[in-house]
Amino acid sequence: MSGFAMCLVAACAGADPDFAIACQRDDDRIEVVVEAKRTVLEVVSPRGIGSASIRRCRPQWPATLLLRLHLRGLEMLRLAAGPVAFEVAVSSSPPHAVRRSVSQPGSQRDKTIDRSSRYWTEVRILNADGQPAGGQPDEGGYFELELPAELLSRNPEAIEIRWIDFYRD
Repeated sequence: MSGFAMCLVAACAGADPDFAIACQRDDDRIEVVVEAKRTVLEVVSPRGIGSASIRRCRPQWPATLLLRLHLRGLEMLRLAAGPVAFEVAVSSSPPHAVRRSVSQPGSQRDKTIDRSSRYWTEVRILNADGQPAGGQPDEGGYFELELPAELLSRNPEAIEIRWIDFYRD
């Protein structure tokens, strides 16, 4: 991606990096935490608007990939993996409704998804202690979601991520 700065890349000791990450803005960063049963991508974006490309350096994506967005709001999150794009939006005003949609090849419109969809995932709003937060995250809080396995089922080389905390006038 031209115009993107290289961001933090995670590596296991003595091993090749798991991901190559390029962030659009120099002050954004994505930290990768590899845990026993999941890999966590921690997105920190001081401006609240950004994008990144995450390219896998291994043959397969991790079985469980969790995204943590350290943002004060989440008006838009778009995850594109190959020809499929998954979007999440959390309303900034009460009752803070969560909307999810997916667009696929051959579809002219985004399709709103529900719990019966293969793309369904819970979106959690947590405080700085990792406990459920009401409404929007407080200082140090974050949004958390597991990437739907279906999004990575074709094993794309990269995932493109775009986020907006709050729409601005």
